[in-house]
Amino acid sequence: MDPDDLLNQGLELAEEGRFEEAIARLDQALQADPTLARAWYVKGCMLGQMDRHEEAAKAYLQATRHAPDVAQPWFNLGNSMQALGEFEQALQCFDMVLQINPEDADALINKGRILDDRGDSAEAVVCYDRALALARTISWAGRTGATASRRWASSRKP
Repeated sequence: MDPDDLLNQGLELAEEGRFEEAIARLDQALQADPTLARAWYVKGCMLGQMDRHEEAAKAYLQATRHAPDVAQPWFNLGNSMQALGEFEQALQCFDMVLQINPEDADALINKGRILDDRGDSAEAVVCYDRALALARTISWAGRTGATASRRWASSRKP
């Protein structure tokens, strides 16, 4: 079966909340095409929703290897690293997001939180101020594993 068809089946299963089945379908897609970054990303989203952050981080890392210019896998990898207590790695991921998209307010906020928690208040305030300035012009949609595919598509660098 075509890897993209398997990916789409996985997305449909995820939208129904059938994450284990969805992950199995994504694994089939990845067996057929291990470079399918979008499948790695979606798998990471599902694992993250299941609080399986270490596995999610591995999936996001694969997504970043196959699509290094896409911000969303870097962002989610940063969130997973943060959940695992790997704050320096999380900061590096949020910095990658900001290199790709300097107007990513979510990355600025998450970076600010880490900086604030480690005592770099002045640097954190810079992040928060930039995020607030962007918030005046941007609204954020909710993000779930079921919307992962749409989020992936919208995060691609032009």
